Amino acid sequence: MLVADTLLPLLLPLSLFWVVVHALNAYAGRSRYVPLLPSNVTNAHSRPRLKHWGLSSTTLNVKYLHLTACTTAWNSLYDRMAEKLGTKTYARIRYWMTVFYDIGVVIGLMGMLCAVCALAWLSGVLLWDLVQISSRVTERSSSLSVQKRDDMELSRGTMTTPASKVFIIPIIPGLTVPFVHLPVILLAVFLCQIFHEFGHVISAALESVSLFSVGVSFTVIFPSAHVSFPPRQIENLSPRRKGRIIAGGPCHNIVMWLLLLGVGRTSVWLEKSTSIGSTFLGLLYEDISHIGRAVVDIEEGSPLKDFLLVGSIVTHLDDVPLAVVQSRDDIWSTYLSEKGPDEFRLLNMSGWCVPRTAFQGAACCYGTRGLLNPALSCFKHKKILLDDRTDWNKGCLDPIDILAHSPPRTRCIIDEECSGPRNHHDSDPDAICVGPDEETTSFTRLTIRRHHGDAGVETLVWNGPKIEIWEQVKVSRWASRFWFVPMRTLFLAGSCFDYLVAASLSLFFFNLLPVPLLDGGQLLKALLNNLPELHAGDFDIESMRSGQTPGRRKARIERGIMFWTTGMLVACVLMAVLRTMKT
Repeated sequence: MLVADTLLPLLLPLSLFWVVVHALNAYAGRSRYVPLLPSNVTNAHSRPRLKHWGLSSTTLNVKYLHLTACTTAWNSLYDRMAEKLGTKTYARIRYWMTVFYDIGVVIGLMGMLCAVCALAWLSGVLLWDLVQISSRVTERSSSLSVQKRDDMELSRGTMTTPASKVFIIPIIPGLTVPFVHLPVILLAVFLCQIFHEFGHVISAALESVSLFSVGVSFTVIFPSAHVSFPPRQIENLSPRRKGRIIAGGPCHNIVMWLLLLGVGRTSVWLEKSTSIGSTFLGLLYEDISHIGRAVVDIEEGSPLKDFLLVGSIVTHLDDVPLAVVQSRDDIWSTYLSEKGPDEFRLLNMSGWCVPRTAFQGAACCYGTRGLLNPALSCFKHKKILLDDRTDWNKGCLDPIDILAHSPPRTRCIIDEECSGPRNHHDSDPDAICVGPDEETTSFTRLTIRRHHGDAGVETLVWNGPKIEIWEQVKVSRWASRFWFVPMRTLFLAGSCFDYLVAASLSLFFFNLLPVPLLDGGQLLKALLNNLPELHAGDFDIESMRSGQTPGRRKARIERGIMFWTTGMLVACVLMAVLRTMKT
């Protein structure tokens, strides 16, 4: 993938945004400055630089590439809500809300334990995988140094990645997910953060804590939300009441995750039972699953963008048809991820008939000699020997002339089919049956229609890993009925919903990690403060001599847990990025 080409459309508007923000900030600073006394000092440093704009109840702060907006406009509404929750009229509602957030504290403690255990397990798995990758690279380089040239060619592409499976896959735009998903990911995370902060607000209102302000911030490209309460009021609360406020945010995240799962499962059930979703979608979109899959999005910078258009219909991948209505499997994803069943190999057994005279020379099949004519690729000829064993001859051919020939060449499995009555285009009686050499080539044929209703088909040949097609091209079984209906709408809606589900659960566990500045660190402190103190007679004299008071002991435990958790988190992120780049 051409990451630079993908970044360019994002960097230009982002740079323009920050230029405008700082220009407005400089203009506001000059307009606000009014000297009280005349002065002959003209030094620019004597003029105080304004770092925030006051807009009624809202304040904007700008510093470098960090923009913060804080407002007190919601404080009156918050005060009325807190006041009503404290009255007898809402006593029952207050009781059940308190029970809910008490359960949230328990869920938060369990989530913290699970998050730390998962982080430790993941760190060990990633470390082991990196060790395996390094050892495999070392073994491969040492073995290649003593192999013959022909053996080197046969061993090409045999290196495999570690077999361990990591159940947590980091979402890294450009590595694990397409880079074009970045805006959708940021939006999903931001919405989950807003719901997270709403949990802190509701639980704080139950404890009659004053609201200082609510706000959002924008750092470089990453948005976030936050709420502020008077620190003294929070510190004066009991550990249990403080725990309810701290755990309120993660509790809302897990509730949001459950609600989204419920909505997803319910919509699937309704679709299977009543087809109500297809009925409404059918007003603007047409189901083309009986034909293939419609292209709804192509990643910026992808080589396919010059040849494949949004709205095109892909009917086949190689010889595998995508027009399978009753299948529950996503053949597009399964085939391109190379996890398909063996039946795909049976569908791709056929070759192409070519004249025997064209099948000459095999220089491109062996090392650097193939660079003499990069337009040629290695093909193989299947021969049936007398003892029924299968052998292959290799030769160099133009892959476009074979795989995307117009009209299509005759398909075959053995040479006899090339000289039979089916062979209309390749009339050479001495034609042979050939196919791409899988050891040295990686071609994928996409059979496409330019638009729905087009009877003609074209063949697009991709030379590279199949997984790159899956990463760069997104398809759907729905195609637009009208030219003004955008194809990307359903794709963006589905992607946003999926990322909302993932972000809700991810923020639940991430925020509960016992790390400074996260809810988990504050919840750990509240938990330690709620632990029963030791009896005075057991430690008074000794603690006075050694300084080991319960408060210091708890602080030491808190610092130790946070230190090791932070170290594991940083190491885990670095190892995950390295593993993703190496595999």
